Amino acid sequence: SEGQKRKVAAAAILLMEPSVLILDEPTVGQDGESLGNLVEAISSLSERKGTAIISITHDIRVARALGERVIVIKEGRIAKEGDIALAEDFFKEEKDVR
Repeated sequence: SEGQKRKVAAAAILLMEPSVLILDEPTVGQDGESLGNLVEAISSLSERKGTAIISITHDIRVARALGERVIVIKEGRIAKEGDIALAEDFFKEEKDVR
């Protein structure tokens, strides 16, 4: 499955212990348990090795778990920049629009 492929890819990359890790929608196809395991592994790598984590996500759970600095990009430009509260506001606005 797509989720399983992502898990294997993430595990292989995390084992390399990169100094910078860029994730594009890392939780697509993941159940709650897999999401928790992935976030725990990413956080552990960051804490142990000082790895910088950049995550592009539409998943508020990932933003909450990994976010310290949040950048909202619209039409290819930085629209807003701030802390995790900015992500909370962004996801609330998106939900209200739907």
